[in-house]
Amino acid sequence: MSRLLTGTAVLLALLAAGCAPTHTGGYDWTDTRVDHGPGMDEEGAWSRRAKLCISGDLSYATWTDDRDGKTRVYLNRSLDGGLSWEPADILVSADTPQDHNAANPSIACDGGRVVVVWEDDRDGEFENPGIYANMSTDGGITFAPDAVPLTADGYGDWRSLEPVTAMAGGMIYVAWTDGRHGGYDIYYNASLDLGETWLEEEIRLTTSVAGSSYSAYPRLATDGGGTVGVAWLDRRDELNDVYFNRSLEHGLPGTWLGDDLRVDTGDLPGFADSYAPDIDIYGPTAAIAWHDRRNSSEGMADIFVNVVIDLDEPSFYPAAKRVDTDAQGASNSLFPDVEILPNGSLGVVFRNERSGFSDIYFSRSDNKGIDWFATEIVLDSLDGAASHAMDPVLATGYDGNLAVAWPDLRDSSNSAPWEDMYVTTSADFGDSWLPEWRIDDGYAGSARSVYPQIAIRPGSPRVQVLWEDWRAGNPDIFFRSTPFEGLEGADE
Repeated sequence: MSRLLTGTAVLLALLAAGCAPTHTGGYDWTDTRVDHGPGMDEEGAWSRRAKLCISGDLSYATWTDDRDGKTRVYLNRSLDGGLSWEPADILVSADTPQDHNAANPSIACDGGRVVVVWEDDRDGEFENPGIYANMSTDGGITFAPDAVPLTADGYGDWRSLEPVTAMAGGMIYVAWTDGRHGGYDIYYNASLDLGETWLEEEIRLTTSVAGSSYSAYPRLATDGGGTVGVAWLDRRDELNDVYFNRSLEHGLPGTWLGDDLRVDTGDLPGFADSYAPDIDIYGPTAAIAWHDRRNSSEGMADIFVNVVIDLDEPSFYPAAKRVDTDAQGASNSLFPDVEILPNGSLGVVFRNERSGFSDIYFSRSDNKGIDWFATEIVLDSLDGAASHAMDPVLATGYDGNLAVAWPDLRDSSNSAPWEDMYVTTSADFGDSWLPEWRIDDGYAGSARSVYPQIAIRPGSPRVQVLWEDWRAGNPDIFFRSTPFEGLEGADE
């Protein structure tokens, strides 16, 4: 892993960017550092892969941090929509033994109630991670002294990975990848009382023979009223397909489909690899997007979406709908993020390489995913398609507000291929977009800004972005809240 600007080089870069020092080794930033791990150089703590959750004016960030030698899960919070953050982090995985790791957290929140789930290898001698959860009911001020194990593996006999969670009305839903049967299956657990109790036995959502294939990369969504849907990758037919299961009653036993549903329809099962599914649920509709290699013998991927219109009687379209509009299989379209918009339309952002560089594209369907824009909208338009823009994330707000963030290499060089973080917004459900603007401070292209998380603050809308930032030589967690209408001089 490459190291970034340090020592004198950092100072010169910061002074060139006009950042005023506040004390030795520190500077005033317009963006905000959220973590408080020790060290502002390559010897400092590594804070990585942050996740963001907002509820009204409350903003929560969680991440992994190795300040104690092993990785731990930390949290910080903002009470004013991200304008300021608490001066100290909260150790969520406080009961993880000192010689073990807590990693890969996921977060969900509902007002002052927040849950964090993660992989934890405390059980047994083999360092096989299980899934643990901890809950706060006072806005993240305190968490329970003991985290709750969600997998029935007190001896660490198998690996449980990739937890994802959602919360609504005090109900907590969790899915993960689970290796208890040899291969990997998708499992689920839930709490209907704010984490006080959980299901007596976790539920296997894959309905093929247990352990007979590799099922992984679960993605979970809820409508807030008891419906829960999970999508995942599944190799039961040799190559990756996308599968789905759902419950209309909080995921309780006996409420899931007896046969899970294949999502990437239109070719034979296992014919081509599908990757990176994303899911959203709104009302009776579920939408799932992914990238798919069915149209290329050279391994190029296209973006596909499939939709369940009625989750009471779920079925997907017999042939999934392709979203990108260049020649099929001619260039890579990768890592979609799908949202069902408040007006019922579907929006998707993804990266595409048709120009010879990777650019950010947006498309929309106004008829439940059957038809999409005849020509997608390019969101990194100020760059002139002259560098790579990477994997985007999409957020929706009220009254047609959309926002997208992505890491962008336009100010990098071959010797320093480091991304900055860019944002753009739309106030009309994606018909038009503002020119993008950069939100990470300091000298452009001087350090990596990657893995964005994005949300739109309700009310008077502001865009909230959380990311992993390497400006100090080690990764830290940074945050920026910006006006929805953009920044003055943002394209300079």
